[in-house]
Amino acid sequence: MTTATATIQITPAMLAEAFWKLGSDEQAEFFQRLADVVKADHDGGNTSAYSLGELQWFYLGDELFKNKPARDMLMTMAAPLYLNTIRYCEARQ
Repeated sequence: MTTATATIQITPAMLAEAFWKLGSDEQAEFFQRLADVVKADHDGGNTSAYSLGELQWFYLGDELFKNKPARDMLMTMAAPLYLNTIRYCEARQ
């Protein structure tokens, strides 16, 4: 058996395009897999990641202040996510 190994670089543009082409169920799975990656990193000894990467999200916030199109995209996502967070919290009561 022959095994080949290659290294590829996935750019943010490639990742963004691939994410946008996913259905909403696959996009949700992406965030589930991201949570799995962050948890594994934390469990592997990277305690600076906290539980779900909270510290990294603060760093990202700093970068978003410098990048208006990225900040606008985040805010576009944030509004419906916030509404769903409120609905989730109300449903748990």
